[in-house]
Amino acid sequence: VPWAREAGSGDSHIVVVYGLAVAIADLCTALMLGALYRDTGRTAHLLLCCAYFYGALMAVAHITTFPGALYEQPLVGDRQTVGWLYLAWRLGSASLFFAALLVAAREGSQNARARRLLVAIALTLAGSAGIVALAAQVRLEGLTGDRFTELGTTVQWVAVFLHAAAF
Repeated sequence: VPWAREAGSGDSHIVVVYGLAVAIADLCTALMLGALYRDTGRTAHLLLCCAYFYGALMAVAHITTFPGALYEQPLVGDRQTVGWLYLAWRLGSASLFFAALLVAAREGSQNARARRLLVAIALTLAGSAGIVALAAQVRLEGLTGDRFTELGTTVQWVAVFLHAAAF
């Protein structure tokens, strides 16, 4: 966060490589946590599964909205969309990690666990799509050039606080 006002990488090739790497790693982790939830029934595992699935979805959204990564212009929204999606990615993941630590474990039947897992994945997918749609409509400046604004930096500090609290 201390470097949030510094210019970020403008190379779209780097964005594609790290975005795909994060998306694949997060998706694999989400699959493992989903299986772990199905076996244990611990709600914390379900929330962590959603956190990593959300991270994978937002990494893909980041790639598709980064100018020049896949398309010359963002797939949805404008130049600000990529910044807001990045901030939503960081804050959303941190919030889900923090929530996982606040939740007590509950036991349930195998069928109920599988159903809850599918519902949680569907809600995560819908929530991510909603965030992408919202980020495309936000008319606040989150980026100035290649640097985050004061508002963007504040959102990052909130994410850092949530990660530290979860730790």
